[in-house]
Amino acid sequence: MFIGEFVEAGIPWAHIDIGGTSTAAKTAGFKVKGGTGFGVSTLIKLAQEM
Repeated sequence: MFIGEFVEAGIPWAHIDIGGTSTAAKTAGFKVKGGTGFGVSTLIKLAQEM
């Protein structure tokens, strides 16, 4: 609700938490050690399919 106060009426919006919600202990495959940014790849895939 708070973020919606900053969006013009009638404009659809969404808030997605995609920051480092998970951490990886080591680098493996496409994940690197540290914050994974889990959710970013999902957002990219969604944008590509729009």
